[in-house]
Amino acid sequence: MKLRELWRLAGTVSLEARFRGYLDSNPTYRTRIEEEPDKVMDSIRASNRINILFSVLIIGVLSILSITTIMEYIASNAYYALSISVGVYFSISFVLIFFIYLMFTTGFYLSGVTDFISTLPFSRKDIENLTFLGFIRVLIAPALLICSLYPLLMGLEFGLVTGLVTLICCILTSILSISVLLLVSKWYHVKTHSVSESKLSTAVRIMASFGLILGMVGVYSVNSYLPQIVTFFIGLTEGGSSLLVTLLSLVVPFTFGFLISTITFGTVGTPLLMTIAIAGSFIYGILTIHAFRAGMTALRMAVSGGLKTEASSIERKLVIHPQTPIRGIIQKDMRLANRNLGSIVMVVIPIMFLFTMLPALFAMIEDVMHSFVILLYTGQLVGFSGLSYIGLISIDEQGSSIIEGLPITIYDNIRAKASIYAIPYAIMAILLSFLSLLFDVTSPLIRFVPLLIAPYGLVVGLTVGAVLYRFRSREGGVGLGSTDFRLTAISVLTAGGISSIPLAGYALTLLATWNHLLAVLVEGLVVILMLVLYNRYSHRLVKA
Repeated sequence: MKLRELWRLAGTVSLEARFRGYLDSNPTYRTRIEEEPDKVMDSIRASNRINILFSVLIIGVLSILSITTIMEYIASNAYYALSISVGVYFSISFVLIFFIYLMFTTGFYLSGVTDFISTLPFSRKDIENLTFLGFIRVLIAPALLICSLYPLLMGLEFGLVTGLVTLICCILTSILSISVLLLVSKWYHVKTHSVSESKLSTAVRIMASFGLILGMVGVYSVNSYLPQIVTFFIGLTEGGSSLLVTLLSLVVPFTFGFLISTITFGTVGTPLLMTIAIAGSFIYGILTIHAFRAGMTALRMAVSGGLKTEASSIERKLVIHPQTPIRGIIQKDMRLANRNLGSIVMVVIPIMFLFTMLPALFAMIEDVMHSFVILLYTGQLVGFSGLSYIGLISIDEQGSSIIEGLPITIYDNIRAKASIYAIPYAIMAILLSFLSLLFDVTSPLIRFVPLLIAPYGLVVGLTVGAVLYRFRSREGGVGLGSTDFRLTAISVLTAGGISSIPLAGYALTLLATWNHLLAVLVEGLVVILMLVLYNRYSHRLVKA
């Protein structure tokens, strides 16, 4: 069969695998998929395009930033600057492919991905090739950019030989990342499906969720941290005698960075580092090839029927504990959340965004700028906290028709979601307040600005829930899932708007009086007033 035809058909296999991986990582969406399959497929395609866009943007910015960081130290410590910068670039390339596409690749190990293709007159070899090409189609955009833009820039800046060696190292790094991705996806699938009710299965899902969050936040924020990382390691070298730098040269892909630096600058580095770079790169190249073969073997095993898992059925005595509606909904949501990776990521990721702001704070010099940035980022964070609510309402998509049949009022459901939402909201506010202690500000009282809005999450959560409920009801309810961009935009804008009320009270008072104490008192009074109004009139926001 011709490669062009295989490549075209591989698109169907790729879409099916992404669909199954999406459903497997978000099992509460099953009813919605049965009700509106076309919308879900459109959402998956849109998600894939967004992943590609983010990958291309991050790789492009990181490539340029890596080169500029090297040039900044070219006159003083070029060898280590190039080694560390290139190593960080390869590391982020590895993490980018691994974390962003982990949930997609698990779909290739699920049974039924190639069922339809198997009914057609294709040989087993053709089906294996289709599966492999379908997998490659998922990763083709970031892999091609990793292996093209950076080697081109390195070649233009440091010569043809350096560019060619960088190209080889980029290819090896991409292959290694894809291989690890295949093997970890297989392990993840087996562990989360073998014993569905075990604590190990739950722990693996939760660890995978936080791993995804940390990986994505690390990837998106590395552009801010790269100069500080290079400066830190260069400060430790002191002529290349640092034990930490020597140990770092043993770790792939930093080994490739030291290899490229050795080829570019010759004997500038120590003999030990150059020996490790050359020998280590050769060994890691061989290990990468073996890892790729192991990954492809695992992928071929999934072609015929998927991986077999032995899910044990655990008989348990059914015990019913009567609860109040709100408490019962909270317990239900918390138990379902550990099976829904998408919900966990959406709930927690606004907190992780906080740490991407540190470079901007460190970069500020004047005290007044620190105060301005803390105030500005407080508003930004509480706005992005609206993403947390989207993660919570996605839990209810196990079937809105089922939930509507239960004796639960809309008000109780929204209030329960607001209670959960208030937790990450308060954590964000408290963390930002403590982080402000690291910097000099125009007045110590400004550190209370984020702290005072910590209990405000209940008001924001209930308001966001009421607005989303009215919007979903007007648009038809069931078919409008949490992945709809309009819901995300409404949630973020509503959270930002409601949260800005006490912040606006602080800012306007400060502008009018230039008295920080009075401004903080006004902010606190606004928060208290809104909490009182919430307690007395919140039920009127939603018709019970």
